[in-house]
Amino acid sequence: MPGQKLNSSASLVSAKQTFTLGFFSPQNSGKSYLAIWYTYGTEYHPVWLANRNSLIYNDSGVLTIDSSGRLMIIYNGADAIELYAAESGTNITATLLDTGNFIVTEINSTGGKVLWQSFDYPTNVLLPGMKPGVNHKTGRNWALTSSFSLSNPASGAFILEWDPIRLRFQDLKFYQEYNNLELYEFDYIVPKPDAANLNYVFRNVTTEYEEYFAYSLFQDPVFIPEGQKTLFAWRLDYQGNIFDGGSDGYLGCELWPQPKCRNSHQNFSLRYGYFNTARMFHDNSSTLSQSDCRANCGNDCECAGFMDGEIGIFYWGGKNATLLQDYAPILQKLYYSFGSSFPQQKT
Repeated sequence: MPGQKLNSSASLVSAKQTFTLGFFSPQNSGKSYLAIWYTYGTEYHPVWLANRNSLIYNDSGVLTIDSSGRLMIIYNGADAIELYAAESGTNITATLLDTGNFIVTEINSTGGKVLWQSFDYPTNVLLPGMKPGVNHKTGRNWALTSSFSLSNPASGAFILEWDPIRLRFQDLKFYQEYNNLELYEFDYIVPKPDAANLNYVFRNVTTEYEEYFAYSLFQDPVFIPEGQKTLFAWRLDYQGNIFDGGSDGYLGCELWPQPKCRNSHQNFSLRYGYFNTARMFHDNSSTLSQSDCRANCGNDCECAGFMDGEIGIFYWGGKNATLLQDYAPILQKLYYSFGSSFPQQKT
């Protein structure tokens, strides 16, 4: 309601206590985000962030509806982050639903209509009821955007969007799946009516103005046996992987062809050590995410590994590049292309 405030020590819980809205701070970050998360799954990644690209430092954030009908976050040291502004004279209220959707509705004698909803502004998590797709009349595009890195939830390199559905890395399409949408399933994610496995019903919807993909649940979580309960959401991580329930990873889509010098078993693995007899290249760009580095190295047939840090990215390569592993704490952590022809040795 107008005039009410939600500060960093308070929270808003949905009617059945399924979801909680409040201020979330990643560990040791000193930064705060207005977030929604599963109430009984605090170890799970937040399912929505209001200000992923607008940082709030410390715990000064306050969510409020002011007298003008603006839903916004105010905090020390900067301008307010406006989420929604009602037309003059409109009375509004904000509600967190048990779907995880945070909505603003008009208050009137007929019950009011939804004026704004968080489902229209997804971050990197797809909940049942969300609809990645496009409205051709308004031009609105609903899409997931990965986080920048494991510790930085800002917008990253990968986008899951409708075309009819694809995963995009900047301007390059990496994954695409469309063959079986008319059958309401994916080739690599087979729905099964089993809450302990995949509790999904997929839908491909086309109307006069909209095209979108959506999914619902075979079985309401309330009726799932306690030992089989899980968190129903798809999360697009900073490396472009799609995870179900925050734990189980799925191929989800068919991988587009990679460079001929690489094979399907190659990947990058975290190692401690250093490269011997290898060429090194330094890119001092501060805008490259770890997924950018991984893609750059993966597309270079002679790249054996990389290291990302505060001063840019270091790449190592060459036909004679050899990784010397050593777990001494003074040595650097780097990503090595295992499953490749580049040798590695332990010291």
